[in-house]
Amino acid sequence: TAPSPNVTSASREYTAAWKSMDGDYGAGGTSWSNYGAGASAGAWFKLYTSIPVLVKTLEIWGWPNYGYNSFKFQGCNDDSTWVDILSSSCSNVTAWGQHHHFSLDDNTTPYKYHRFLCGSGWNATSIQIMEHIMTGYKY
Repeated sequence: TAPSPNVTSASREYTAAWKSMDGDYGAGGTSWSNYGAGASAGAWFKLYTSIPVLVKTLEIWGWPNYGYNSFKFQGCNDDSTWVDILSSSCSNVTAWGQHHHFSLDDNTTPYKYHRFLCGSGWNATSIQIMEHIMTGYKY
């Protein structure tokens, strides 16, 4: 959890979820990790903002060999009725500095809650994300 008005959470935390939004994504930087047997499929990372945000771009900086293989990026305003904004896959990150960029030009709805839901990861026992970067507009 980070200071209000933004709060992060995750399905499981080996290292804290907020570390994937702290701006430290250099080699060996901090990350969110959910280490444990079968921890990648179904894992989720969530951000709550006190005001709705219309997200227009995403960047995902995965730890080498521990990032998302497939995922959904979702939004909602009640923390329960999730709407798919993007369903995609990522190639394996094998070196520091590699990341994935996604444009969400078709997204027209601002949400207070945003979630990354992992379909599968490049490592079956852990997801480790250095940074989830979302850019957009506050409403």
